[in-house]
Amino acid sequence: MSSKRRYSEKQVTRVLRRAAEIQSAGRTDSADGLSEDEILRVGAEVGLDAGAVQKALAEVGVNDDDAQTRWLGAPEQYELERVVEGELDAHAWREMVAELNATFKQANPGTFQEGQGAWEHRHELGYVRVLAVAQRGVTRIRLVAHIDPAIVVGMVISIATMLISTALLWSAEAMRPWGSLLATLVVWATVILTFRGTVSSSYLKDRAKTSALMDRLAEHVNAERHALAMGISETSDVGSTQSLAADV
Repeated sequence: MSSKRRYSEKQVTRVLRRAAEIQSAGRTDSADGLSEDEILRVGAEVGLDAGAVQKALAEVGVNDDDAQTRWLGAPEQYELERVVEGELDAHAWREMVAELNATFKQANPGTFQEGQGAWEHRHELGYVRVLAVAQRGVTRIRLVAHIDPAIVVGMVISIATMLISTALLWSAEAMRPWGSLLATLVVWATVILTFRGTVSSSYLKDRAKTSALMDRLAEHVNAERHALAMGISETSDVGSTQSLAADV
C-alpha cells in the first residue's frame, strides 16, 4: 500500500502511542514528516502490530487540521476508518443503517448498490457521512464528521460575550481607563480559554463516541462473515453426515 500523505513528528508520536494502546488492549483492529508506509515500518521496528498502526492512523484523521485544532480546539472536520475482513452485503448494510439511525435518531434508509453503501445525516451544526465499500474480500468503512458550523456558533457566542462585557466595563466611569482596560483583558482571556476548552472537550468526546460507533459498524460486517462461515460449516457437516450414512 502506498500513500502520498506526510505526517508531522507530532502526529507520528500520536499515531504510535495510539497504536501501542490498541495493541496492548488487544484491539486489532523530520520537517517533511513521514508517509503512511514509513510509519508502518517504524511501528514494525518497535514491535507494533501493523493493523493497530493502521487503525491508529485512521483515528488520527485524514483532515485533522493541526493549525485550527491548535487555536480553536478542534479541526473543521475529522475522519475515521475501519477495514474489516469480509465483503459487505445488503443484510449487513441494513444492520449498519439501523445502528446509525438509532445513534443519530434518524430514519434515513441510505443507499446500497453492488457492495457499496452510503448514509448521511445533515443538521444545522454540521453533518455526518458514512461510506462503506466492499472490494477484494474486505470492507472499508469511512466516516466523515463535519463539525465546523458548531465551532462557528460557539465562536459567535464568545465574541458577543466579549463585546457586551467590554461595553459594560467601559461604561463604568470610575474604572476608566486603566481599570476598564485591565478588566477587559481578563474577561477576554477567560472567554477565549473557556471557548477553546469547551470546543476541545466536546470534540474529543464526540470523536470517542464516533470511534465506538465505527467499531459497532465493523462488528456488523464481521457478524455477517461469521454467520456465512457457520452456514458453510453446517452445510459441510450435513453433507459429511449424509455421506457417512450412505456408506453405512
